[in-house]
Amino acid sequence: MMFYFSYAYDFVMYKKEKRQQLLNEIRTLCEAPCYQGLVEFHGAFYTPDSGQISIALEYMDGGSLADVLRVQKCIPEPVLSSMIQKLLHGLSYLHGVRHLVHRDIKPANLLINLKGEPKITDFGISAGLENSMAMCATFVGTVTYMSPERIRNESYSYPADIWSLGLALFECGTGEFPYTSNEGPVSLMLQILDDPSPSPAKYSLSPEFCSFIDACLQKDPDARPTAEQLLSHPFITKYENARVDLAAFVKSVFDPTQRMKDLADMLTIHYYLLFDGPDELWNHMKGLYNESSTFREGTHRPK
Repeated sequence: MMFYFSYAYDFVMYKKEKRQQLLNEIRTLCEAPCYQGLVEFHGAFYTPDSGQISIALEYMDGGSLADVLRVQKCIPEPVLSSMIQKLLHGLSYLHGVRHLVHRDIKPANLLINLKGEPKITDFGISAGLENSMAMCATFVGTVTYMSPERIRNESYSYPADIWSLGLALFECGTGEFPYTSNEGPVSLMLQILDDPSPSPAKYSLSPEFCSFIDACLQKDPDARPTAEQLLSHPFITKYENARVDLAAFVKSVFDPTQRMKDLADMLTIHYYLLFDGPDELWNHMKGLYNESSTFREGTHRPK
């Protein structure tokens, strides 16, 4: 099943950086198709009349780990271990084979489907490296999950993704982000730079979980393990024989029937936007979304 993510870029209006970001995403998806832990890429096409470029990606009907956290406080350790193992395979492939730094690992970019398959998405700001020793020097991504070396605007490489993964896992396992970000981004960056790395020990989690987080959140990037090394960490191996049913977990969080209704809603809106544009969308929708319609639930008039 596919879902079309449409990005409307005007190549005259937008700066070169915006065009390059889109090209990066398409190139990355083309170069790393159908690999475990990565969202599948089905194609891309350009509509000259509208200037719109559409990228067709695998539809991840379970949403993101951020969506899961909005429904329940945290994710159980065995489930997280199984998820992270699969995501580490994808990250190891990006780092070791494609020589890419993702640069925006966070719960919102870690998706899962109703089959229980977790995958990494959003490669729009990933950076290709000439070789395993090359470094990035651009300040992009979500500052909340940025590593100390990135905040200092120093050159950085694959360990930056490991730091971000550690923070994302911390949040998923405890239900709380370890830094306070309500005082603004500057205060947040100073905490990351000056405070000791956060530890989940106070949340009564397993020693293996805490050890995994501690390894990822080393201030010194050279001290962080690689994605490949983390695959053999005790937190991952501890649950390898537990036969964790990720599909059952996702279905316990999200109702599959409601997900299908949401998909039908989304595809209907996309169809009319594609052929008639936003001005006519609501006129078409009024006939579909009546009191007895199965599509009515959750429908809102577009602004």
